[in-house]
Amino acid sequence: MAKYKIDPQEFFNFVAKNDKEEILKMAILMVNGATFPDKWITKEKAKSKKSLGNYTEDFLSFWKFYPKKVGKGAAFAVWNDLWEDIGLILLEQCTTAIGWQMDSDQWIKDDGQFIPNPETYLRQRRFEDEPTSKPTTKIAKAY
Repeated sequence: MAKYKIDPQEFFNFVAKNDKEEILKMAILMVNGATFPDKWITKEKAKSKKSLGNYTEDFLSFWKFYPKKVGKGAAFAVWNDLWEDIGLILLEQCTTAIGWQMDSDQWIKDDGQFIPNPETYLRQRRFEDEPTSKPTTKIAKAY
């Protein structure tokens, strides 16, 4: 999940420009569920990623495992967005899903012609797809 924090500079600017009564009013509003002004909020960067050149270690693991190697930069941009929302379980979810998807009809058909590009796979969150069950017996036609 993306984490947000208060930008201390904006907060201190507010404190410096307002008297104690205005600051107290704002504090009471926030305690009662009011939100912070948008300019006070900044998005924290994920801290657990190790960068290897332009790509992170977790993304390179995904890239190595994914069967179609096109659009690496675009896939990495989507990966970073997903990382901020999902975090450490992203790689695990992808490798688990790709494991069963590699055996699916869509990915096998026509020598893998229908394997989605990595960017599409990530953007559409295809790692959240569920395996389809194949019928174990064929139904005989009744004539």
